[in-house]
Amino acid sequence: MPPKRLTRNKYMVGCVEEAIPGHVLRGRHPKDSKEVAMMIMPLDLLETYLSTKGYCNFLLSRKILFGWLASSIEGLFKISYNIFRVAYLSAPRDRHTIFMETSEDGPRMGFLYQVTGDIQSGMTYDYKKARKPEESTTFASKEFLRTVTFADYPRVAKICNDITLPKKQFQMNRRLYPHEAIRRCQEWTAEAVQALREAGVL
Repeated sequence: MPPKRLTRNKYMVGCVEEAIPGHVLRGRHPKDSKEVAMMIMPLDLLETYLSTKGYCNFLLSRKILFGWLASSIEGLFKISYNIFRVAYLSAPRDRHTIFMETSEDGPRMGFLYQVTGDIQSGMTYDYKKARKPEESTTFASKEFLRTVTFADYPRVAKICNDITLPKKQFQMNRRLYPHEAIRRCQEWTAEAVQALREAGVL
């Protein structure tokens, strides 16, 4: 049974063992000559990436470039995404998040990695699609961190998810852990950025 063909925004996602992870083969569709492209990455990362896009129950072969990719390859180039630390106005301190600009659903749109909630009840990890930060009425600033390759794209969510969440640290006005430093979204974001750097993603 042939593998399921998965398309998204003019791209075909595929995997071959010999290909360079994070690169794209460009060519023309043999039927209508429209330009097409295939993103190539390791199988385990590909499965993670597809699961974040809502694809499931698919079949995949390591040796297949999906037959409809044109034979006339125009080049091989590397895809990368800009990643930023974004601050939004909030009290008592600005809210910090990580934003990766993928432009999948529009110019400068992408994904937001953050923790939400407060230290009165504990915070939770939130990973979601987002518009460009500048469109928010509470936007304060955006700091460019570095670029992330397509192959490392799925690792960002996993690494951020592994960062310890800021727990419930207050009961009314009483600190529950007076000998521990208070952790909010700014501390979590700083730790996530550091973890991404240590993992070689940034």
